[in-house]
Amino acid sequence: MEDNSTSLNKTLENVGENLGEDETHMLAHLKQACVKVRTNLPKLPDLLGKTEVDACSFALVAGGWVRDKLLNKPSKDIDMIVAKGAMGLLLQFFREQIQIWKNELFRLGFTLTTVENKQELGAGVCKGEDLIQFDLLITNRDDGQEVEHIDLDFREVGTVANSLKEDLKTRDFTVNSLYYDVAEEETIDMCQGIQDLRARILRCTNSFDVTFADVSRYLRGIRFCITKGFKIEDDLRKHFEEKAGRVLNSIGANELWSISKELDKLLKEQEKLPEIVRSLAKLGM
Repeated sequence: MEDNSTSLNKTLENVGENLGEDETHMLAHLKQACVKVRTNLPKLPDLLGKTEVDACSFALVAGGWVRDKLLNKPSKDIDMIVAKGAMGLLLQFFREQIQIWKNELFRLGFTLTTVENKQELGAGVCKGEDLIQFDLLITNRDDGQEVEHIDLDFREVGTVANSLKEDLKTRDFTVNSLYYDVAEEETIDMCQGIQDLRARILRCTNSFDVTFADVSRYLRGIRFCITKGFKIEDDLRKHFEEKAGRVLNSIGANELWSISKELDKLLKEQEKLPEIVRSLAKLGM
């Protein structure tokens, strides 16, 4: 499937309806951080290319978390993309908002513990960029029991112009190519991902050559079909049958990490192992 990211579709899909209480509070504080970025950087284009006073979409949730929330499935791994030039201020203001949230939770009898890490991404188009990770843990002060655990990652996009279209080129399947606008509280769909999500169809966002430059995505496609009930669309199925087995049987050393990560996720599905083996055998693996 060729890149079809030609239009911006914003919809009030039910992401907000499926948020937990602490997720809602966390995203509200992140929204406030975006508003403060706009105040301090009035001319900086946000991820939608806007510079208006009320445009503050400097941080969008991307990918799997949006998919799972639209499916009303639990997901605690939140991946953010951040507008070029906004990362420093956004993180500064978000840390300030976290402190406000900590104080709010403390008054209610809870403790918010945050651990922040910086990781260099070492694969694909993101190589050389830094990933800022926040590990957010909420516990009950009376008994120490965990109440909520959220993993929140921030990655700055590489360009100012056409930020979303550029990011879309890094995505695998349309159902994983959805964005949630934290400031506007809306879902952004640029490639009919919601339509495919409703139909449970697995379709590539970009051309096959672009998509499967990361060969582990063949295994991810199989995993999604088996564990999430998706059906591979016809052209993609033909490509799988013709190429997947041969490509996966000749992987290089630099691809072993991503392949092993996907295999690990597959093999954790103990109840579905016979189906997994049959699917891999069909691909000649």
